[in-house]
Amino acid sequence: MLNVTKQQNNKLNTLNSELKRTVESKEDLPKDIKDDLNKLISDFDKFDNDIAEELISISSLIEIDEKPKALFSLAKIIENLLKKIYKGKLNFYKLIEKAKDEKIISTEDYHFIHGIREIRNKEGHEINVKVDGYLTASSFMIGIGIISKIKIIANNIKKRDENN
Repeated sequence: MLNVTKQQNNKLNTLNSELKRTVESKEDLPKDIKDDLNKLISDFDKFDNDIAEELISISSLIEIDEKPKALFSLAKIIENLLKKIYKGKLNFYKLIEKAKDEKIISTEDYHFIHGIREIRNKEGHEINVKVDGYLTASSFMIGIGIISKIKIIANNIKKRDENN
């Protein structure tokens, strides 16, 4: 058991380093977004391997200028964190509604998440989706903040469940 945990920690450390290198190498990514992504990577280092890997995917997509696909992945992280909080079979729309009703997210977060959900839906159903540059940068900044907020709540629920 200890060996498996050690292997997982080594893998997360490797993923963490790889993602940070990728983020830093992207020259057209604003410094604020790089800093926030690096902080988020560090925060997820010990929380969730799948999310850490998805963050690597986001940075790789940004690197090859596939920003709509990166936003798709950002939405996927938010959706999966909400699924950790609400353990039912709710779709993304209903998860967002429930999170707002229960004040997990603010009204502003609610509108932003629905906006990114729309981009995700376009990316999932249309070819060659384009997103305005200003939307991309603001989406990453706001999305990272929302992920950080939801992660804390999901982590607290996970700890509570483990103690019961």
